[in-house]
Amino acid sequence: MDGQTAICLVFASFSDGRWHIYDSTGRTISWCVGVGALGRGLLGVDMRRCVLGDWEGSSRAMDATNPGQVVMVATAFVLVLPTIPMFLSSWQLLKPVYVWFPWLIFGLVNPVLEEWYWRGSLLDATRTWSSWITIPGTSVLFSLDHLWSKGVTSVAERNPVFLIYAFVFGVVFGIVYKKTRSLRWPVVAHALADLLGLSVPVFLNLWVPPGR
Repeated sequence: MDGQTAICLVFASFSDGRWHIYDSTGRTISWCVGVGALGRGLLGVDMRRCVLGDWEGSSRAMDATNPGQVVMVATAFVLVLPTIPMFLSSWQLLKPVYVWFPWLIFGLVNPVLEEWYWRGSLLDATRTWSSWITIPGTSVLFSLDHLWSKGVTSVAERNPVFLIYAFVFGVVFGIVYKKTRSLRWPVVAHALADLLGLSVPVFLNLWVPPGR
């Protein structure tokens, strides 16, 4: 291995089986993340069920007359707000095609895959368990997935503040899914978080937390 190239294979993440491969410019990992997410999307995940809410027992959408549902859905979008200043101050990182193209693919496909797995599949599989166990439990695993997969190479993804943020996201998204029986709103909020949170630049360490 020469000084210009560092190739690293990191074990697959729990949720989508990505392999992280990168060189000194970051280009390889960028394409790998984007194309890998797209590939999983083409391998049979029923996106209509995820986005439109045609899941088991689904009410298909938020019930605007149910205050609990409205509050939790609104909370999911409030959690996205901290990413807006980050995007406005650092959007220039998206200018290279090898960054913005995978960023766009990842931001549109990854939320469907992760919500389908972490909220839809796992919470459906454990529906007979108490929500006090399943929602925090899957949220802990969701946070650890970011630490043990993307966090191996990304400074921001292993930041304790981010890991807590991911856990809170998981809890809120889990409650939204339980209340609405739809993945529509978690998917939309997750997509906004991935896009505004500059996911691929974060993976490439083009953006790192202040002071790091």
